[in-house]
Amino acid sequence: MMATRTTVEVTGYDLTYTTRLVVFTCATCGVPFAIPEKLEQTCREHPDQAFYCPNGHQNIFPGKSREDLERELKSCRVRLRAETDQRQAAEADAERQRAAARRLRQRAKAGACPAPGCKRSISSGRMAQHLAAKHPDWHA
Repeated sequence: MMATRTTVEVTGYDLTYTTRLVVFTCATCGVPFAIPEKLEQTCREHPDQAFYCPNGHQNIFPGKSREDLERELKSCRVRLRAETDQRQAAEADAERQRAAARRLRQRAKAGACPAPGCKRSISSGRMAQHLAAKHPDWHA
């Protein structure tokens, strides 16, 4: 980037205009040239906005506009939130299943039948027989 100072005489008065210029090389002919910083910013924000080299070749900044990037960011945030919610629900479900399995193991270890609704106490070593006889469809 370079700053330029231009002095122009206008009917007896001096007018000083200062702006920052950004130097580019034409993509077509390779000629170096400069455009005002404000124009560069506008062209970067709006990819359909072209600027021209001194030989008349059109140059653009390919890419997405600011609005496109903001829409994409918003979409990503919505997707992230949905996936986070889904992950949290899956973790909560897994924790509920672990707790249920833990309760069943504790019931069985204490000698109580782990099948839902059965309140029988089974002596050591007879749990498999009880489950096969009374609850053939039940699986741990």
